[in-house]
Amino acid sequence: MVGRMKPRSRFVIGSNLSMLTIFSLATTLIGCNDTAKQRSLAVTAARRFQTLYNSGSCEQLYTDASQYFKSHETSVRWSRDCVQLRTRFGRWSDFKPESNNSWPIGGVGIVWVRGPAQFENGEAQVRLDWDIANDHATLFNILIEAGGEPISVPGFTGEVRD
Repeated sequence: MVGRMKPRSRFVIGSNLSMLTIFSLATTLIGCNDTAKQRSLAVTAARRFQTLYNSGSCEQLYTDASQYFKSHETSVRWSRDCVQLRTRFGRWSDFKPESNNSWPIGGVGIVWVRGPAQFENGEAQVRLDWDIANDHATLFNILIEAGGEPISVPGFTGEVRD
């Protein structure tokens, strides 16, 4: 048996290949679930939402929203809701996202940012839920709590608001 190599076990090669696959998958999942990046995307999207809200760009807010939002809130209903929010609360001058959370829903997940907000007509707690996919945040839901009353658009009833 001089000069002849002993055949290598397929198990070792298979184990190395499996370990490489697991490592690649884990690296990809960690990259997709970078919570600091998701929070940054959500906060940036919240700032854009605030700017569009203040400029009265309700149609653009709807256009930029997630498929969930659009499937539960018609554009006509959103136009009415947006005008009513702007009438009730006035201009949105300040927002301090103090907390956030992620849910593993959708392609990457739903990330919300919540904090105190100052509107022309008073203070409120605002939570904006974002569907994060492909390094892009789209509006999933809005929750504004003022005077003990929560206002959620489109809400989580499962019904289409028209």
